[in-house]
Amino acid sequence: MSTPKQGPSPAKPTEPSSSVDKMFLAKALLLVCALQFFALSYFIYDKKKNRPVQPPNDTVLGVVTKGTSANTDNHFQGNAGPWGELEYVRINIVSPEDYLPAQLKNMPPTQWHFAGYDSEKLASLIRSCNLPADQQAELLDQQKWTVSGNDIILTPAKELVLGLPSSARSQLYSVLAQNPANRSQQWPYTFRQNGFEEWFENSGVSLPNQALIKKLTYQRGN
Repeated sequence: MSTPKQGPSPAKPTEPSSSVDKMFLAKALLLVCALQFFALSYFIYDKKKNRPVQPPNDTVLGVVTKGTSANTDNHFQGNAGPWGELEYVRINIVSPEDYLPAQLKNMPPTQWHFAGYDSEKLASLIRSCNLPADQQAELLDQQKWTVSGNDIILTPAKELVLGLPSSARSQLYSVLAQNPANRSQQWPYTFRQNGFEEWFENSGVSLPNQALIKKLTYQRGN
């Protein structure tokens, strides 16, 4: 009995292989997205790179330091770049109680250290401050001066320190700030210009004490 001759078996249908095509498509989409991102970043940067940066105003303890910005809303403009435009705002925070002294300290007498000053140079500086006559005479009293090498240490009365006009305080303290021995003048507490009322708004500090503190503020810088 003969068996029928079998022809070639039909070819199995092959499943379309699209792995290569999918990989190519994914790379192409990624490239397009990257190009769009860089194009958008360049457009933003090119548009804003010439916008002037507005620095914040600063102020100093007992010192109101004047800045150059005309901002009045407490928001400041940062540097523009590929990331876009940045704005920032300063926030006042309350010091933790652990950082506050538990007891009042007896402060030593105020001393002003004038480095590299002789008597003639110091007298000239004092006369240039446009002080009231009584304050000028008190500061020119050399009995309150102590000569130490090339330095002169002046010990003013606390009443005079409290009563200094703001302009004279600014002029004297700018000189004192150049000497590390005058730590209070070299590292004063600073706050932005016109920020005094905001800082003390809910502080609980009495109005008379606020007036005293404000009297001690002075402008540092131009």
